[in-house]
Amino acid sequence: IRVSENGQIGATTLPLTVPGWDVPKEDGEKLIAAAEENSGDGLQIKLGGDPIYAAQEAASPEGIGFLGAAIVLLIAFGSVVAAGLPLAIALVGLGISSGGLIVLLANVIDVPDWTTAVSGLIGIGVGIDYALLVLTRFRAAMDAGKDRHDAVVEAVTTAGRSVLIAGATVVVAVLGLCLTALPYMYGVAISASFAVLVVMLAAVTLLPALLSYLGPNVDRLRLPFLGRTLKAEGDGESPAARWSHAVQRRPWTAAVAATAVLLALAAPALGMRLGFPDAGNDPPDTMTRQAYDLNTEGFGPGTNGPLVIAAELPEPDARAEIDSFAERLRSEPGVAFVPDPQINAEGDAAIVTVIPRGSPQDEETEDLVNRLRDDVVPRTLGAAGITANIGGVTAALEDQSDYITGRLPLFIAGVVGLSFLLLLVAFHSPLISLKAAVMNLLSVSAAYGVMTLVAKGGTVGGLIGIDHEVPI
Repeated sequence: IRVSENGQIGATTLPLTVPGWDVPKEDGEKLIAAAEENSGDGLQIKLGGDPIYAAQEAASPEGIGFLGAAIVLLIAFGSVVAAGLPLAIALVGLGISSGGLIVLLANVIDVPDWTTAVSGLIGIGVGIDYALLVLTRFRAAMDAGKDRHDAVVEAVTTAGRSVLIAGATVVVAVLGLCLTALPYMYGVAISASFAVLVVMLAAVTLLPALLSYLGPNVDRLRLPFLGRTLKAEGDGESPAARWSHAVQRRPWTAAVAATAVLLALAAPALGMRLGFPDAGNDPPDTMTRQAYDLNTEGFGPGTNGPLVIAAELPEPDARAEIDSFAERLRSEPGVAFVPDPQINAEGDAAIVTVIPRGSPQDEETEDLVNRLRDDVVPRTLGAAGITANIGGVTAALEDQSDYITGRLPLFIAGVVGLSFLLLLVAFHSPLISLKAAVMNLLSVSAAYGVMTLVAKGGTVGGLIGIDHEVPI
């Protein structure tokens, strides 16, 4: 047990017989309950780690996204029935994919526990989008005086085709995650593809059936003051129509201006630093975040992500080299503390734990890991004939980030290339396909730039509660 200098904070570890991510949620809940029961009279017991993180109750991201979409649709349509149709399609897709297909997939390949949230959010987003395309075209046809049969036919033959092309493109993009060559991403890619395929098929089958049944009643249960189209005085055009006509009158001016804006938004992405979240990103009211903060207060931020140097000793006499190495590390910049090395009974293996000064996400910690690997360890232990490798959660996540960074060009090229070919088959026009590919690159780059700007903290990041730089 470690005790802080002021004697107010203590910390220890609980060894597990299985990896933390394999601990059942029920066991994590029991640990949380035990900690809460034994807290009191000034004593606070806070737990961290994967089992505790998995056991914490958190709001469903799918539920939050669904609620936000419902509000937007109600404002846009002003009708409970019209707004409810896209939501119903998204719910059907979510139920089939998350409740059935992903569960079956998990029996075949590894599927991370966060896959359901990712595929659910993607399914809700594209499901609502695809349903909106068909629903909007159906309402326009009905407003033009067509009967429900002809309106459904028009909606499916026009917007339905767009849905199929868009859905196929998204599936190709999502399956591009397999190009990362990370085994756990295969389950994520296939699960998200299932979610997209299900809502795509529902938008061109189930939704037309519902529209055929409802007909003019699609606008029933209207809400006052909502869903009214804003008209311009005089010409009767909506703001969207006027904007479209203005762009068409000066297409090159609009194209240059839009490209300049997107490039400006994308510029911060040049300084993007990839990484993984830790408990320091959890909400302040969660136990994992509270344990993280107590650890930081009592022993420094580096104790939340120690580095582990595992060494293979050629002979028992190498103990002196390990002790000298540990002493050398204590004076290394960025190192807060190095406890005495641990050597096994046979004397052929040793572990040196390094506590960084910075948190697991700090750039200072990343620099320390790289410096130890590239310079310090080879120059000291390597010269003495000792084989050593640097591990630990922090180092492992740095490796993962570097690996993803190296695979990112292949991922982007593969997704853009396959999407280009798919659009070429759909539209038989190289120019349209090329334009779509360029627009995708510009828009995604702009999104990365905005994310980077927010992750840097400062004024922009502070708008959503980020007060310091965090990796993406």
